[in-house]
Amino acid sequence: MQPMQLQMLLDFINKLEKNGIYYTMTSIREDAIMVEATKLGQDAIRERWEVEFFASGKIEAEMFLSHGVFSGESVLKRVLGERD
Repeated sequence: MQPMQLQMLLDFINKLEKNGIYYTMTSIREDAIMVEATKLGQDAIRERWEVEFFASGKIEAEMFLSHGVFSGESVLKRVLGERD
């Protein structure tokens, strides 16, 4: 990772911390660091962001929205794509 890309990553993390946004960092590719950030969006919809900082300088992001909580044993089947 080049110094400028590293600084962008550090600046991003510092802003997450300053804004009280929970995050974790991981690496699922050998050429990138991924920051997963979770926050509440409008109308209490939870947002989860995956932001990848690549060694080449490229930055990619993907957002996932949650519209509620599901409970009960049927959730396990739903996650696995199984039908009742």
